[in-house]
Amino acid sequence: MDASIGGTYHCCVLKSTNDSRYDPERKISFHKFLKDASVRKTWIIKIKRDLGANFRISDATRVCSSHFLTTEIQKTLTGKRKLAQGAVPSLFAWSISATPKRPGPRRRLVENFDDNTAKAPKLSCTSTSPDAENQILGEKIVTPFVSNDHDYVVETLSTEEKLQAALKEVELLQNQVTTLSSNTFCLNRFSTDNSMINFYTGFIMKH
Repeated sequence: MDASIGGTYHCCVLKSTNDSRYDPERKISFHKFLKDASVRKTWIIKIKRDLGANFRISDATRVCSSHFLTTEIQKTLTGKRKLAQGAVPSLFAWSISATPKRPGPRRRLVENFDDNTAKAPKLSCTSTSPDAENQILGEKIVTPFVSNDHDYVVETLSTEEKLQAALKEVELLQNQVTTLSSNTFCLNRFSTDNSMINFYTGFIMKH
C-alpha cells in the first residue's frame, strides 16, 4: 500500500490522466494494488476496469492519490505517503457532481416567463354568469366596459308562449285573407244583379 517513489507511473483509473512524469513537485502519490483478492476485486470494480487483454495488474499498475479521501492517505515519519488500512478508491470524474452552471440571460428570461405563466390563474371561457365577464390578468381584475346605448338581451320564450304567439299569427293571417277575399273584384259578386253587370261591363243580360 506504500506509494512508489522514483519510478514513472500512470494512474490506471478509467479517464484519469495523472502521470508521475508531469508531477515534478510530487503532489500526487501512486499506490499499488493490494495482494488480498477480495480487496483487489473491489478496487477493480470501483475504477471500472475489467481484467483481460487490455488491462492486467502488475507491480507497475498504480492508482493515484486523487481517487482516495484525504483521511485515507497517511504520511510516515520519513514523509512517505501510504494508504490507511481498508482504503478504497472512491473519487472519480463520473462520481463527483459538477457544479451546475448559471444559465445564460436568454435562458433565464425564458425560464422566468414559463414560471410566471404556470403560476398565472387560468381563465374560464365556458361560464355564462356575470362574474365570468371579469377577466383576471395577473393579480388584477379588469371589468370590461359595457355600453348602455343598446340592449342586446334576448328573452327566451317557453314552448307554451311560442305556441300562443304562433296561433295569434295564424289568426291575423286568416283575417287578412278574409279581408282580401271580400274586396276582390269577381263576377260572382254580381252574378245575380243585372244592373251591376251592365254598369261594370256594358253588357245587357237577357233572360
